[in-house]
Amino acid sequence: MTGDRSERGTTDGPDTRSEPRRGDEATGDDGPRNDEESGDGRETSSPDEPAFPRVSDDRLAPWTAVERKRETLFEVSKVRVRAATVVYEDREMRERVVEATGVDRTWRFFFASRLQLRPATKVSRALTRLVTNRARSGFPDQLRARGFTDVEGRGDREFRVGSTDATLCEYDATVNTGTVALAVDGWLAVWPDDGAFLLAGGAYPTSVAEAGDRPEVAGVLRDWLEPGAYRAELFELIRATS
Repeated sequence: MTGDRSERGTTDGPDTRSEPRRGDEATGDDGPRNDEESGDGRETSSPDEPAFPRVSDDRLAPWTAVERKRETLFEVSKVRVRAATVVYEDREMRERVVEATGVDRTWRFFFASRLQLRPATKVSRALTRLVTNRARSGFPDQLRARGFTDVEGRGDREFRVGSTDATLCEYDATVNTGTVALAVDGWLAVWPDDGAFLLAGGAYPTSVAEAGDRPEVAGVLRDWLEPGAYRAELFELIRATS
């Protein structure tokens, strides 16, 4: 891939494209909704459905929830894996770039998913490896669905989340606006949590790879990009997921 990948160094998205099934929830034109909320806004989840993951409110200040759904990720040997997922976008960055350049798209996103197995299955190394492999192979499709291209895995490493060691998967990608191309870093963390599994991750631009035919747009983005801060914030969000 072309472009400066300088934001590398030592660090301290499940495939959600499954066809919706009866009872699955998704975001409509009016924004995120949850069909299983009580009248006072509190979630009322069935015991057979995963609860939506929580993220500390103090970490979500610049983020807007843009998608909220439950779906079946996969089935293996009569075990069904259901996921409750919330996707967030940095709308402040999006609006700022639109105002300055007229280019409108998602630049940064973060997601968190809780996976639940039915019937209940004891978490083991083999099961953790299976879930991790499925999430790892599916996350590139999630990136592509959000307009990122040239997605390539860069390997895994351990990543501490509270008292648990998560598997952290790194990806390279590109976002091409038609006038400028940017290099992108993507990250996915997977870890067991109280008989279930949590997934969290996201992506953000790191540098201008190709200026294209609108150098003024490339200049604005080059001046505004803060890949080190983006990475630190994403890791904080992952660690704040429960």
